[in-house]
Amino acid sequence: MRNPLKELCNANSAVEHSIDRLEFEGRSAVSRDVVGYLRHLVEHIAMYATYGNKPIEGDYFKLCSAVIKDMNRSSETRFIAKFHHYLQKVVSHYVPSEDSAERLLLKYYENLLCLKRYAFDKLGLTILANLSKIPLDTDPGLTKYHEEIAHKINDFMNANAVEIEKDRFYVRAAKPFFVGDSVYYETTLVPAFDSCSKFDRILVYSSFRMPTNYSVVVSTKRTSIDGLGFTLPVTIVDAYAVSVRPCELNNLIKILRGPDAVWLTGQYTSYRSLMNLMTHTGMTLCDIALLPDDEFISVMGEIASSGNACPVHTLLSSAHEFLSAGSNGSNVLKYLLSKPRNRVIEEQLTVSPNSRLGNLYLKNGCAPFDRQPYCTSLIGHVVAVEDLYQCIDPDPYEDNFLARRVTAEAIDSNALYLRDTEITTFSDVDELIASFNSALYFRHHSRDLVHENGHLFVKGVEDELTCIIRGLLKLSGAGVKGYTALCESWLKDPSCKLDDSEKIDALKSMFAETSVAFIYGSAGTGKTTMVNIVCAFLQNESKLAIANTNPAVDSLRRKINDKNCEFMTVAKYLNRVPDCDILIVDECSTVCNSDMRSIIDSNRFKLLLLVGDVRQIESIKFGNWFSLARDFLPDKCIHEFDKPWRTKNDDLLKLWHAVRNVSPDIAEILISCDFTSNLDDSVISRMNDDEIVLCLNYDGLYGINNMNKILQSGNKNEAVVWNYHTYKVGDPILFNESERFYPLLYNNLKGRLVGMEAISKDEMQFTVAVPIIASELSVLHYDGLEYLDFRDGETYLRFSVKKAKDRDGEDVGEDCIVPFQVAYAVSVHKAQGLEYSSVKLIITKDVEERITHSVFYTAITRARERLHIYWSPESQNKILSSFEISKEHKDAYLLSNRRGLKIQRK
Repeated sequence: MRNPLKELCNANSAVEHSIDRLEFEGRSAVSRDVVGYLRHLVEHIAMYATYGNKPIEGDYFKLCSAVIKDMNRSSETRFIAKFHHYLQKVVSHYVPSEDSAERLLLKYYENLLCLKRYAFDKLGLTILANLSKIPLDTDPGLTKYHEEIAHKINDFMNANAVEIEKDRFYVRAAKPFFVGDSVYYETTLVPAFDSCSKFDRILVYSSFRMPTNYSVVVSTKRTSIDGLGFTLPVTIVDAYAVSVRPCELNNLIKILRGPDAVWLTGQYTSYRSLMNLMTHTGMTLCDIALLPDDEFISVMGEIASSGNACPVHTLLSSAHEFLSAGSNGSNVLKYLLSKPRNRVIEEQLTVSPNSRLGNLYLKNGCAPFDRQPYCTSLIGHVVAVEDLYQCIDPDPYEDNFLARRVTAEAIDSNALYLRDTEITTFSDVDELIASFNSALYFRHHSRDLVHENGHLFVKGVEDELTCIIRGLLKLSGAGVKGYTALCESWLKDPSCKLDDSEKIDALKSMFAETSVAFIYGSAGTGKTTMVNIVCAFLQNESKLAIANTNPAVDSLRRKINDKNCEFMTVAKYLNRVPDCDILIVDECSTVCNSDMRSIIDSNRFKLLLLVGDVRQIESIKFGNWFSLARDFLPDKCIHEFDKPWRTKNDDLLKLWHAVRNVSPDIAEILISCDFTSNLDDSVISRMNDDEIVLCLNYDGLYGINNMNKILQSGNKNEAVVWNYHTYKVGDPILFNESERFYPLLYNNLKGRLVGMEAISKDEMQFTVAVPIIASELSVLHYDGLEYLDFRDGETYLRFSVKKAKDRDGEDVGEDCIVPFQVAYAVSVHKAQGLEYSSVKLIITKDVEERITHSVFYTAITRARERLHIYWSPESQNKILSSFEISKEHKDAYLLSNRRGLKIQRK
């Protein structure tokens, strides 16, 4: 017979002994052993918590499985069940590499601290006594702030003055941090509406983890900490409750019962009982629906006291019955029950039952996800794998994980073909590929995986790339007759002021012998200037300029001076595909392969001009066509610019060149030119009116939203707090994508805040100054926009914004959205295509892995005069050492051999 306490002590000794070895053998070597022992430790703690210090008769581990399952039904012990679930997947299926185990150990540190606290507080046991010896990969610059925040949290938690507010929020992200033996959480909340801006995110801190599945209501306390010579406002959450939006529950009922099903409101007693159960147990709707019959009946008796006609009863009973049958559609329902989002559910809904999906009221487009949930998206919604783990057993879907890995590696490396030697954690790759391909939805065989010549790839991606190259080659076959003579005549015209020989030569040959032209060039070399020259020369032809993002399109609109040119995003172009003589595609490195194939297939243009830089930010989806095209297209199509015009600062030019080419002396240039330092109070001192702070993310202490607060503290004007945001006269602002005052106030338009006045508690009036020329006539047809004045090169405008109210599922109106953001800091991605006199780049440890070579290069080339990078020496070394440029054209050679495409450039 096995004794839980004895087993627990043995497992704990094994873990502690391994941790002691860290001092001598290093974290990587020991982490694998620690991770291997942890599952046993968790299991024995669960058994001791249930059976105490007495011998166990019968099958010990069978009882253990039941105990772990029971722990999933209490908020106090749910973390133990979840921790065991993750450990089981790691340890049962493969032995992690040292690097993987090290990452897992750091990820599990939060659980280990919670386990240690639970054992001491609830079981009277001291375990993991040497846990503090595990060296955490923390940012030393954040330690002081985290200690102050932890102190504030403890003060408020001890005050016991909880007041739950009525506004609902989604928990977008929660990141633990550690002070002593305690775990605290930095959490990002967003208003629980169908749509909201990235700038509506609210950073809060707590001593507990809030659920990310459902909307919550919270009790908040506002305080502040000191740092970098300023006072930083901090919001503490001292209590929360689950409060699922009724519209989400109603739409779940529609999935099960159709559009005319019963209707639920938040006033139902059963609704409030359900929310209390979910808050106090941590159970999801999916967990409840999957309970065994006897337990389900017991739970329903607690929450649905008003009988079978109660909407809560209808939802849960219907879901329980459906999932118990295991019908098609179960995976879709499990996920939507586990993490309902109103907009997402509405995208999947249809008005008729679908026989392919168990007669649920779901569109056919849900079927691929239902079959292969771990590598497929729902309609209009990419599902995070962490969310799937909570509701869908991953064991039957190992082939999904292989497909997911191949796709992810292709996007991360921007390479079509993945060496099979890089796939080491899968048992039989060919067997998994056969399983995956056979299970694909009949219209999805372009997603077939292929394993040939030592490489893995997706068949449809290779097909797309082949079609793009062949389409471009076809366009390169013939140019415009009489082009050269017409060009030379235009250049001789006295009104032509062009004196750049490089661009004159490019213009003369641009479309003389080809109908497609590529303009490659590093940042600031005059690519857009060349586009302007082409437009001026061909001024009588219809032109259409497209780019992937709205900021890029608006940048083109400002820079291209041609009344015969229309501007739009790639998505808008593909939605209606208008005819034009010349199609200009800007920032081609961000255009994915599938979109480029659609552009070429549309064939609604006579000439195609492709512009970009292969070293700047890549496509979010897979897109390597622009970098590969040079290998296959003849020289007559290719025009490369390398002379920088953006800056005359020799130090900046030297750094740009070194980073672009990954020279070994990047660090020396950074130091000798005084471009770099640790984060200090100089970040809040503006060196120039045209200055920007660039960040990599929106969340976190040094994310965009919080940095805006920090930098705003240097503005000594009176603060006006409205709708969770703070505004001050003199704040720099940047307009967001909004239809309300577009195109007068366009995306990425800079400006400044001149005044604010509360019209009522639910409406705020803003006065702004923007550097555009407009008159009173210019604003007449914009409802709610008032013209005030024009002076010193700025137009003064006034408009009001109403406070958004949760009308349970209704879209938030444009008049409830502040059309601008306070913009002391912006993202690197939003700054692409823009330039500033002074740029400050903030890089902290938590974003190191997001700093690719292209992102870093894009960021530093936004500066015209001054650049300063705030990061630690450790972050600098890690990031710079990760930079690499592929010198082997592996994709080009493999594509050439497989598809018979001739390589033009060696």
